[in-house]
Amino acid sequence: MALTPGLRPFQEDAPDTSRARGAVAQQDPGLKASGLNPVAAPVSQFVRAMTAPQDDSADRLARALSDWSPALQRFAEAHTRDDAEERQARIAQAYGGLDSAQILEKMKSDPDVETKMGQRLIAKYHGRAAAEEAGRAVAAYYANDFDKDGGDLPGYLKGVRENAVKANGGNPYFAGEFDSAFHNTAQQVQAQQVRYRAERSAEATQETVQAGWLGTVDQGIKAGSSPEAIAAAVRQSYETNRHILKVSFPDQDRALLGVIGAMKGKLEADPANADQYLAVVKALAGTDRVDAQGKKLGTLEGSSTIGPQVSAAVASFEAAYGQRRDRATVDAKHGFWSQADRGELDEKSLRTFFDEPRNKGAMTEGEYQGYLRLNERSRASLAAERAKQAAKELEKDQRKLLDSQALDAGDRGSLWTLKDQDITAANGEAKTVSAKDQQDAAVSGFLDREQFVASRGAGTPAQREAASFARKVEWFSRNGQENPEWSDVMKRGAVAGNSVMVGGELPQVLREGFQTYRRLAAAAPQLALAQAGSEAAKFYDVADTLVSSGVQDEGTALATAVAYHRDPSKFESVTARVRSEEVRSRIAGIASNPLGLGFNRLAGVSNIEAMSTETQKLADIYVKVGGMGADEAVKRAAARVEQNFTNVNGHAVRTADRRVPPDFGSLAGEYLKRYAEERGATVGREVGDLSIAPMPNSATNWMVVDRITGLPVEMGPRAALTLDDLRAVQEVRADKARLRAERASADRLKPLVVIPGTGLGVSKPSLRGYSPEEVAGINLNIDAESTAQAERIREGSLKRSEERAKTEAAEDKARAEAPTVEPSNPFKPSILLRDSKRARKQPRE
Repeated sequence: MALTPGLRPFQEDAPDTSRARGAVAQQDPGLKASGLNPVAAPVSQFVRAMTAPQDDSADRLARALSDWSPALQRFAEAHTRDDAEERQARIAQAYGGLDSAQILEKMKSDPDVETKMGQRLIAKYHGRAAAEEAGRAVAAYYANDFDKDGGDLPGYLKGVRENAVKANGGNPYFAGEFDSAFHNTAQQVQAQQVRYRAERSAEATQETVQAGWLGTVDQGIKAGSSPEAIAAAVRQSYETNRHILKVSFPDQDRALLGVIGAMKGKLEADPANADQYLAVVKALAGTDRVDAQGKKLGTLEGSSTIGPQVSAAVASFEAAYGQRRDRATVDAKHGFWSQADRGELDEKSLRTFFDEPRNKGAMTEGEYQGYLRLNERSRASLAAERAKQAAKELEKDQRKLLDSQALDAGDRGSLWTLKDQDITAANGEAKTVSAKDQQDAAVSGFLDREQFVASRGAGTPAQREAASFARKVEWFSRNGQENPEWSDVMKRGAVAGNSVMVGGELPQVLREGFQTYRRLAAAAPQLALAQAGSEAAKFYDVADTLVSSGVQDEGTALATAVAYHRDPSKFESVTARVRSEEVRSRIAGIASNPLGLGFNRLAGVSNIEAMSTETQKLADIYVKVGGMGADEAVKRAAARVEQNFTNVNGHAVRTADRRVPPDFGSLAGEYLKRYAEERGATVGREVGDLSIAPMPNSATNWMVVDRITGLPVEMGPRAALTLDDLRAVQEVRADKARLRAERASADRLKPLVVIPGTGLGVSKPSLRGYSPEEVAGINLNIDAESTAQAERIREGSLKRSEERAKTEAAEDKARAEAPTVEPSNPFKPSILLRDSKRARKQPRE
C-alpha cells in the first residue's frame, strides 16, 4: 500500500478468517493485527500541516480486493473505524466547552468542516451551545421584561428557535441538537407562565372580593352603621362570592386577612375614622361564622387554621392605631405650642382636646395652663414688637422728612439756616437730629442726585462732567458746605506732598489734589479755600501761583512747593532778601495808599491792616519761591488774602476758616443795624462803630465788637451773634420780599380814574419796572412794618435761650432727686406710653 507521512504498515504472518465474519479476534499479546497505527515523527512534537484531501485510491483498491483477500477487508474496516474515532475525539476536544461565538470563530480555520462527519459533529456542539445561550436569554427576558399578562409565550419561543436556526443556515444537524437542548428550557418557562396565570387569576379573584368588602366597610362607616352591622354585611356576601366567583368559604376567610391589612392604610388616609376602622376590624375577627351548610364555626380569630394569623393581623392593626394616636397627640400638642408661640392659640380647640376622654393622660393640667400662659406672653411680646417696629418706621419717616427738607433748603441756598430738630426715636424717647447731621444728609442727597442727573444728561461725557462740576460749585458756594469728593482728594494730596518721593516722581494723589484745587480756585476762589483748608490751600496756592504766572510747569511747581514747605531756608538768597524788604516797604505804606496793595472789594474797610500780615507773608513766599518782583508779589498776595475776609459793616472779618453763608456780610450788617437801633444808646455806639469778631471756642457764634478797638461792646447773650440771629434776619428779609411783591401788586392795581356809580376804574399801563420813587415808598413802608417783627424775633430768641437754661436746671435737679421706678410689666402699652413721655423730659446728653 502507499505510505503516508507519520504512518507505517504492520504485516501479519497468516490471514485470520474470523475477521471476515466481523468477529473480534483475541490476539496474542505478542502479536498485533495488521493495520495502520500512528507513530511519532523523528521530532519531539509533530503537528500536521493543513493539506489537501489525500488520494484514497489504495483504500478503494483494498475494498475492491476484499472479496479476494480477507486480510485486505479487515484492513479497510479498521482504517475507516479508526479514522472516525480519531475525528470524533479531536472535535470533542476542540469544541467542547466553547460558546456559540467561539465555535463559529474556530470553524473558520478547521479542515474538519469540509467533511460531512465533521459538519455533523461540529453542528452538534454548536447547536447545544446556542440552545444554552438562548435558554438563559429566554429565562432572563421572561423574568424581567416579558408581558406575562398579555404576551404570546409560545410565539416568542417559536421565534427564538426560528431565529437561531435561520442564523445558522438551516443546518439540520444544528437544528436537531438545538431543539433537543432548548426543549427543556421552553418547557420550564411555559410551566412558569401557567403557574403565573393561575396565581394571577386567584389574586384577581381575591382582589375583587377584598375590594367589595372594603367598599362595604367604607360605606358602612360613612352611613354611621355599627361595627357589628358592617361585619354582618361582609359575611352575607360569602354565599354570593362562592356561587359567582367560585371562592370557597375558607378562601374568603383568608381573604379577610388582606382586608384587615388594607384597612391599616386607612388610618393614615382617613385619620378621622380611625376609631371606626379599629372597631370594624375587631368585629370581623370576633364575629361567629357559619360554613356553606349553615354550621356554626365560631369566630375567625378562634379558627384552628388561620386564627393565629388573624390574631397577628389584629395586633398589627392595633399597634399601628396606637402609633398613629401617639403621633396625632404629639402633632396636636406641637400645633398648640406653635399657635401659642405665635400668640394665635385656638383656646376652644385646646379645651376640647384636653376634655376628650380618649386623650386622658396625654396632656396634664400644667401643660394646659402653660399653653395659655405662653399665648399671653407671645401676644404681649408681639404687641410690643409691633409697637417697636412702628416706632422704627416712624423714626425712619421723620428722618426721611428732615433729609428731604434739608435737601430742599440746600437747593434754595439756605442750608445754613437749618436748626436742630427733635424726633421720636424707636425707643419712644426724644431724639435730636443736629443741624450738622441734616446738612450732611443734604450733601449726600445732592451728590447722589447729581450723579444720577450727570449720567443721563445731554452731550458728550466731558460736557456732562463740566456741567455737573458747575452745578456742584454753585450749590456748595451758596450753602457753604464741604464736598467730601473735593476736600478728601485735596487734603490727601497735601499730606502726600510731605512724603518722600522715590526717584523724583510726584504721588498721583498730589497731582489730583492740585488739579482739583486749581479748577475750584478758577471757578470760586473762596470755595477752593474752604474745601481744601487753610494749610492745604497755602501749599497748593504756592504751586498755583508758580504755574499761573508761567514761571514753572505743574510738576516743577509742585516739587518746588513741596521743597519750600519742608525747608524754607533753602530759598533764602540775596535777591530774595532784597525783594522781601521791598515787600515790607510796600506793606508799611498801606495807611497812605491801601489800593496800591491790590485790594478790590475790601479796599475801603477801616481795618485794612488786619490783612497786611497775611499779605506780607504770602508775598514773601512768592518772591522767594517764584522769583517775582515785589509789586507783582504784593498784588497777587493781596488778591489771595482778600478771599479770606468778609466785609461786615465796613470792617474786614476773617471768615476763611468758618462755614458762613454767601451773603454773610450783608446779613451781619443788617443785624448790626438792628442792634444799634435797640442797644446803641445803652452801649454808647452807633452802627458805624460796630463790627463782629469770632467768638472764642465756637465755630458758629460771633460777638459784637468796637470796629476800632476790636473789643466787645458789652458782655452777655445780647452782644452775641448766633446762627439763630442770622436766621431771624434771613426770615425778615424774606418777609420783606414777600411784602414788597404784595405791595407792588396792590399799587399797580390802583385805578387812575373811577367811573362814578359803577365801581369800575381805569389803571395806568406799566411796561417797565418800578420807578425809584415807587421803590423808596414801598421799602419805607416795609421797613416800618418789619422793625416790629425783627424785634419780636429777637426777643423770642432771647426768651427761648433763657427758658431753655431754666428748664434744664430744673430737670437736672428733679432727676437727681426722683427715685428710679421700674414698670411691673414692660409689655403694657400704657406703661410704654408713660415711660416714653418720661423719657422725652430727660435732658439730652
